[in-house]
Amino acid sequence: MDSEIPPGFKGSKAHHHPKGYFINPWPSFKNVASFWSGFKLLRQMDFKRSKPPPEHECEAKVCPVNFEILKKKIDNDNEARLTWLGHASFLLQIKEANILFDPIFSDRCSLSHYDHMDLNTLKALRPDTTYFVPLGNKSWIINNVSKQAIVNEYTGYRSVPKDIPDNFDVNKLDYCPVFKEIGKQIGPFDLACIPIGAYSPRWFMSPVHCAPEDSVCLHQDIKSKKSIGMHYGTFVLTDEPVEEPPVRLKSSMVEKGLDPKEFECIKIVTDSQAKEISDPRMQYWLFPIFAILGISLYLYSDGFLLSRTVLTNTNDKVIENPKSFKKLVFVVIDALRFDFMDPEAKQYPFNGLWDIEENDILFEMIADPPTTTAQRLKGMLTGGLPTFIDASSNFESSMLDEDNWLYQLSLKKNSIYFFGDETWVKLFPHILNNSSRVFPFESFKLFDLHTVDNGINNLIFPVLESNNYDVIVAHYLGIDHCGHKYGPLHPSMVSKIQEMNNVIKKIKSYIDNDTLLVVAGDHGMTLNGDHGADSHDEISTAALFYSPAFKRKVLNYNDNRRSFPQVYLPPTISYLMNIPIPYSNLGIIIDSFLSYTCDNVSDCIMNKCIENLNQMKNYVKQYPSDEINYLAEFPEPKDFSQCKERGEFILKEMGTALTTFDDISIVMGIILMIFCTTVLLIIYIFQFEQNIFKWTWVLSLGASGIFFASIFKDYQKIVLFWIGISLALLYLAGFRGFKVDVKSADGVFAVGLLLVQSLGFLSNSFIIFEDRSILYFFQSSIAFLYFKCCDNINTMKKLFFISIVVRLASLFGACREEQYPYCNYLTNANISSIYLLAAFLTFAISQIYLSKNRTKSLFTAFAVGLLCVIMIQTSLHSDVHSFQEQDNTFFNGTFTEHNVASTDSLSSYKIDETIWRVWLPRCYLLTLSLYLAFSKDWTTFWIYLLSLLQRPVGSMMVLGLSHLLHTILPRDRKFSEVHAILFSHFGFILFLSTGHQTVLASIQWESAFIGMSSYNYYLAGLMVLLNTYAGHIISLILFISRRPDKKLLSFYCFAQLLPFLFMSLTNYFLKRHLMIWKIFVPRWMFQFCLLSLTFLMTAINRK
Repeated sequence: MDSEIPPGFKGSKAHHHPKGYFINPWPSFKNVASFWSGFKLLRQMDFKRSKPPPEHECEAKVCPVNFEILKKKIDNDNEARLTWLGHASFLLQIKEANILFDPIFSDRCSLSHYDHMDLNTLKALRPDTTYFVPLGNKSWIINNVSKQAIVNEYTGYRSVPKDIPDNFDVNKLDYCPVFKEIGKQIGPFDLACIPIGAYSPRWFMSPVHCAPEDSVCLHQDIKSKKSIGMHYGTFVLTDEPVEEPPVRLKSSMVEKGLDPKEFECIKIVTDSQAKEISDPRMQYWLFPIFAILGISLYLYSDGFLLSRTVLTNTNDKVIENPKSFKKLVFVVIDALRFDFMDPEAKQYPFNGLWDIEENDILFEMIADPPTTTAQRLKGMLTGGLPTFIDASSNFESSMLDEDNWLYQLSLKKNSIYFFGDETWVKLFPHILNNSSRVFPFESFKLFDLHTVDNGINNLIFPVLESNNYDVIVAHYLGIDHCGHKYGPLHPSMVSKIQEMNNVIKKIKSYIDNDTLLVVAGDHGMTLNGDHGADSHDEISTAALFYSPAFKRKVLNYNDNRRSFPQVYLPPTISYLMNIPIPYSNLGIIIDSFLSYTCDNVSDCIMNKCIENLNQMKNYVKQYPSDEINYLAEFPEPKDFSQCKERGEFILKEMGTALTTFDDISIVMGIILMIFCTTVLLIIYIFQFEQNIFKWTWVLSLGASGIFFASIFKDYQKIVLFWIGISLALLYLAGFRGFKVDVKSADGVFAVGLLLVQSLGFLSNSFIIFEDRSILYFFQSSIAFLYFKCCDNINTMKKLFFISIVVRLASLFGACREEQYPYCNYLTNANISSIYLLAAFLTFAISQIYLSKNRTKSLFTAFAVGLLCVIMIQTSLHSDVHSFQEQDNTFFNGTFTEHNVASTDSLSSYKIDETIWRVWLPRCYLLTLSLYLAFSKDWTTFWIYLLSLLQRPVGSMMVLGLSHLLHTILPRDRKFSEVHAILFSHFGFILFLSTGHQTVLASIQWESAFIGMSSYNYYLAGLMVLLNTYAGHIISLILFISRRPDKKLLSFYCFAQLLPFLFMSLTNYFLKRHLMIWKIFVPRWMFQFCLLSLTFLMTAINRK
């Protein structure tokens, strides 16, 4: 740029100094205030006013920069975007170029030009950044910032391609004639950034800074088409109020007759606004959809997951028993599988350990699902059939209102003692309320094998010895807890069974001819020690009746009569104790005891069977369901065999009919689900602008819904339905100018893949082997991305690596019952493999961050190493060998005392379990918290926290796979719908590789006690939830960390909602399917929780 050389100036150009830097050759620059003027200014700043006026204090606070805004996609390649970063800092984005002007991201600044060349900010940029600096600054950049920097010094001006907008940026300069010359030679400019602040007091600042009035003149001189004000509103530098410059600028534009839109200021954010921007905003647009979904879930579940109607009637008719007992000792051994007591079983090491005597009458008792303690106790005392959904009350049991044999005994017997599981006290607070005879123990300390059992033994035997009792109820928990902790194949289970055998033998020694001893299990357990579902191992339990008066031959007991449904227990106990059978009983008296009490007289047996059948018919008559009335109309049976068959038939039919469905409620829920799915699909497919909601007609529609709802009997559900419809229409009414946004191949492929997956839920086989199919869906997405980026070798390598690692990870998991014998997962069986995997992860994950941040790498190595120690020691205490059934003499039926001795020897080298399970996890959590406080890295925090709650191999899967996906998948604008569905499928793969399945038996209850020395219901529930959904939570966090836009967020929610919609439709149309409660409903319930979690996390996500 050439200019006239002022008189007396020595240099090649007027703006070039002989020493090699720019100067302002006009006289205004030389009129700088003297030293004394500077001292005067400092005095004014210190004693007059050192801060803005009170009305501007909130605007003077530091406003953090929202860097995430800068990552937003520029849809048009010819578009240029300018973002103000505060003060004089701007980001100009043109095509693939990002150009920073005068970056300063520090909390403080100096007016000695460090507000335009902030050293800390420049050092934070890439070392090889290209710089364009004024004349004389190249050496400063290289010496102080980076020797790798590419520095270009401006000597004048350079030409740029014509398709790139012209931009003019002024740092700090007073108004002078140079701007007219600039406008004349290289104007006009498309966009200009012009300073308008830091100008007061003018007597001091006028030679160096423009006032807003000067800035308007500058805008005219350079012929700018559009100007943006800067150099204000970020730092409190001078005397003028923070928001004064934009006001004076607008006034000056108006005075000169110019359009204020030609020269504007980006609005200054206040402190509250800055917080909202710097902490990304909640997705408020999702809340109406969340509300619609919540209403639909309530209506559907209320119609589908119905509990049976509870009748509080009591029975007063007694089936007379001439050989009744006066006293009862009822012992429940939690999770007592039948083969634990069966003397003929030889398959496992715990077989053949129980002593069966001549007076023992042993039966296999078949429990009804759900096999959870509270529901089985209800069934064992009432003879009723709690429904599947009643399993949820197992963790917070409420009082049992139905008639039951304990209540009937309490009407006749005064001295009732109870010892054991506190669930009984919650079920019978009106009966078990004498603190001198009732001794409950906490039941959810799953890893405590001995406290409850030893406590019962210390209390029960003195009572038995005194013989001063009418009824004793004892509920032992040791075997159940041993199963949860070790599984049934562990040496500790053998010891526990032998211990209980000795306890029962000692109890027998106190039983006389007037006392009946009943030992029963409430349910069984799987080979993993779990229960809750309906596999044979879970429903097969034992029932042992003992009295010195019993003789097997006298009872006509043989092998063909060894199995009966659990609901047969209440009428049998009631009959033997000569009390009324519970009113809602659906079981029949065990015929062996009828033969015993009737001395095998057929008429006597027949009459008592008919009385039992009449009690069942009476219950059927009173039950509020028209579908089962015919069961009460059967004619009187002709013989005992027919009587028994009709009792069994009533039980079978009532088991089907007790769970009825509210079709209207289900259909309303499905309609709202369809509305919700449609709204998400519209957000994804269409471009729209939200207008003012059309409140009038939509709310009138909702009001009319309430009016018409009052006509119906079940008006509350109708009201909810119309509220949901109104919300959906209200949301849609807020859209304006629908415009189809034609999607790329990514969207078409993602929607197609999602539709195929959703259709699969119409098949029970697909749900059973979903762990295989989900892997194919994931690999299909990888393959699509692989071929799409075939011109990018680096990306192809990353995708191929992800594919291989995920395929290897799929080798780990847990089998569900229906998959055998076609399932063969690797588990926690090999301790050495866990050590190797732990060492590899410690090295690999730390290396991932080593090149990026050495401090983070050191923390990562420490955190992973500490977690590995916790997991390995936990696995040693749990003896993960219990999951292995082959290649070990412990499991081949040749178990010996040597095995027990060697295990006890091993345990002597272990550190106290409290340290590993309680204090070390707490230290680990504290370490994570400190790391989070300094790094603010929530993604890493959640990965490590959720890893802590997994089993050993599961924790390694969470660490390895999560870090892999976090570091390899893109975070830029190339993130697409296929990536969204990839993250969704990844969450399920992580769920499976951590040893979970969509069945109740796979829930890892032990996670509720990690880091806890005492049981807390709510915290334990939260930890189990985090353990179960860790994969999906991490997947969603990784997805959100990519800062997806509204369309991708809606698509991710759509990807969870569409399968749920198909599951809901399937459950409705197949509600009488044989496998509905075993396969379809558990999968639906899992997706129910996942969907709620996804919507909640997405809605509160601050983007």
